[in-house]
Parts: sequence; C-alpha cells; structure tokens
Amino acid sequence: MISFILGFWKKFLNMPITAKAALVYLFGMVLQRALGFITTPIFTRLMTVEEYGAASVYYTTEQMLGIVAMFCLGAGWMDIGLQDYKEERHEFVFSMLVLSNVITIITGICVCVIYPWIKEFLRVEPMLLVVMFTNFLFSPAMFFWLREERFGYRYKWPAIFSVGSSILSTITVVVVLLIMPFNRLYERVLGAALPLVACYVGFYFHIAKRVGYKLVVKYWRPAILFNLPLIPHYLSLFFLGGSDRLMIAALVGEREAGFYSVSYTVAMLVMMVWTAVNSSLVPFIIKCYEVKNYPKISNTVLPIITFFGVICVFIALLAPEVIKVLATDEFLEAVYIVPPVICGAFFSLLYYLFTNVLYLMKKPQYVMIASISTGVLNVGLNYLFIPGYGYVAAGYTTLVCYLLQAVMDYLISYYFLRMNVYDMKYLSIVSIMVGVFSFGVLYVYQLPSIVRYILILLILAGSFIKRQEIIRYFKW
Repeated sequence: MISFILGFWKKFLNMPITAKAALVYLFGMVLQRALGFITTPIFTRLMTVEEYGAASVYYTTEQMLGIVAMFCLGAGWMDIGLQDYKEERHEFVFSMLVLSNVITIITGICVCVIYPWIKEFLRVEPMLLVVMFTNFLFSPAMFFWLREERFGYRYKWPAIFSVGSSILSTITVVVVLLIMPFNRLYERVLGAALPLVACYVGFYFHIAKRVGYKLVVKYWRPAILFNLPLIPHYLSLFFLGGSDRLMIAALVGEREAGFYSVSYTVAMLVMMVWTAVNSSLVPFIIKCYEVKNYPKISNTVLPIITFFGVICVFIALLAPEVIKVLATDEFLEAVYIVPPVICGAFFSLLYYLFTNVLYLMKKPQYVMIASISTGVLNVGLNYLFIPGYGYVAAGYTTLVCYLLQAVMDYLISYYFLRMNVYDMKYLSIVSIMVGVFSFGVLYVYQLPSIVRYILILLILAGSFIKRQEIIRYFKW
C-alpha cells in the first residue's frame, strides 16, 4: 500500500501543471461532496423527513435568490475577465466583488419590500433570510479568489482553504445538531453558515487590501452587459434542475420533498464531480479555442464524457445501497427515481460542452434561448404531473428537459460555428447507451441483488484494467 502511494506521488510530481491542478481540484471537489454524503446519514436520522425536506427547500431557495443577488459574476465572465485583464487581475477581482455587493444589497431591499406577498412561495422565515443574504455578501470573495487561483493553475492553497472550510462547517453543524435539539432547521442552517461566513470575511479583506481598496468602475459595464442576458438563463437552469423540490413541497408536501432530495443527492454526485472537472477544463478549452485547435478539444473531452457515462450507470446500480447508508429505510422508496434523474444529469453535462464554446464566442445571449425554453417547460410539466404522479414525475420531466436543452444548445453552437467542435456521432452513441443502460437498471432492481453486484463488479474490473488509459484522459 505504501509503495502504491509513493508510486502515485511520484507520478503526480511528474505530471504537467494542468494535470496536477485538474487532479487536485477534482479531489477537493469530491472530498467536499463526500463530506455531504458522510453527514447526510446524520441529518436524516437527527431530523424528521419533514425537517430534512424543509432544510432542502431552504437551500433550494438560497440557490434561486443567489442567482439574482450575486449576479453569477463568478461564472463565465470571471474566466473571460481574468484572460482579458491579465495585468490588472487583482483590481478586476476586487471590482467584481464590490459590484456583486451592490447588486446583493439592491436585491435584499427588493425582497424585504415584497416579502409579504412572496413568503408562501419562498417558504423561508425572515431570520433565515438575513443569514442567507449575509452569505450572499461575503461568499463571492472566496469563490472569486478560488477562480483566480484556478485560472493560474495554482492548486495548493485553494485546495487547503476550500476543503478546510467545508470540514469546519460540517463539524460545526453536526455538533450543533447533537447538543442543541431545539429548532433543527435553524441549527442546520446557522451551524453550517457561521463558520463559512467567517472564512469569507477573511478572503474579502484579503482581496480588498492587496489593491489598497482601489475600485475600478470601468470593469462593471462589460460585466453587467455580459451577465445580464445570462440571469434569465441561470434562473431557467435553476427551474430546470432545482425547482423540483420547491414544487414538490408546494404541491404534495415537504415529506415528499425530503424523499426526492435524498434520491437527487445520489444522482447529483456525478454532476458535482463534473463541475470540478469542467472548471479545470475551461482554461484548456480557452487556449485551444484561441488557436482554433478544435480537434484537440474533442479528443480530450469525449473520453472524459464516456467515463462519466459509465459512472452514471455505476451509481444507478449502486443506488439502493447508497440510500440505505444515507438515510433510514423510510427513504428507500426513492430509489426508483435515481435512474431517470442520473440520466438527466448526464444530459446536463452535454450542455456544458456547447455553452463553453458559446461563452468563448461571447454570445451569452443565445445560451438563454435553450435554458429559458426548457426551464419553463420543466415548471409546466411538473405542475401537470406532480399532483397526479407524485415526486417520481419530477425525475422524468427533468430528464426530458435536460435532453431537449442539450439538443438546442448543440444546434445554436453549430449555427454560429458552422462546424462540429465534437464528434457528434460518437457523442450520440454514448448518450443513447447511457439512456438505455440507466433505464435498464430499473428492471435490474426487480431481479435478485446478486445480478446488480455482478454488474457492479464488472464495471469495477473494467475500470481497473483500463486504469492507465483513464488516467490519461485527465492529462490535457
């Protein structure tokens, strides 16, 4: 075991800096999400299904309001800005942070004014809204800093701070829930938020101090013009992937929202890992795009997508055991929603392939065409089918909408480039196979468990045999 670790460490030291950064960020993201999985069994046992559902609704609402309150400045524009303003990176980051704060304050005032009319929709008490907006004010500081470090392929301190803050937050919330059994929802939210906000404040003053609190307002206009058309896009993405829990809670109850949240957590594991990989891929794609080296982009990305397709099927096969670990037997009925949700998650990966290119072409306004259409469609389908079929319907409506979004984003990117960046025949075959195998898992659930275990072992054995080739996938 020691020789294996030493051998891996030696290989790591000899990797290109891009591969090192990608591997460390991937490990950090997986570790952060693993903390969520480790604590989920605690939360599902210390909280009732209704309380767990209420906490899920809170974080879903936070995600929705955060899109407007923080203006998503840490998304596509940050990478482009860091590239365009290389010599003034520090001033650019601080100016974006102040702009984010201004928008957060304006959004907070608007929410306070209209709260009496929207409180039933938000389902968040005023005190928790204060916690939420405090997080909105300071959290961009850490995320902007991480983005800046990641863009320069610096990975040591970002990994330490991101993982360390997550561990601190996780330990705090678990301790609070164990020793203060009063209001589980407040304890869940405050226990997680307070240590993180303390970290965010430190990053805030670090970013401000290194430029002498120098604000450059000229960076605001291009940021606003770039991101303003994207806000409907990001809201639509939320309605596509996050509104399910809000609608389930409103239409059939928070208990059902709790069931759906557990199954969604299992399925979203692949999406969480992809987020880390994609964040490291973006600088590589930018460099290839600048020299029009599209074949290199395709040859690098497609094997990774194939690998993630295998992961999707693997997680679907393992879902019953994962849910038993994450929650009590009361949640086990949610296992049948995992295959369609995880298949939808795979189709959502394809969205990133095409929108990465559209962002580089500085055509963000066209990205929202697909997202708004599918977001509205998802809300409409949920409204039609959830009352009759329960929370299970949300998994299938989301799958349909993610597939439609991927197709629309491809057509838009092809319209502007007049060529395929990726091998679409190969991508289509992989997508069909992931869909067939994911739904095949629903049938496998009905068979003796030994069948699933054999399939799981076959995937693990194949991955082990192909381990060197898989490792090469991530050396871009």
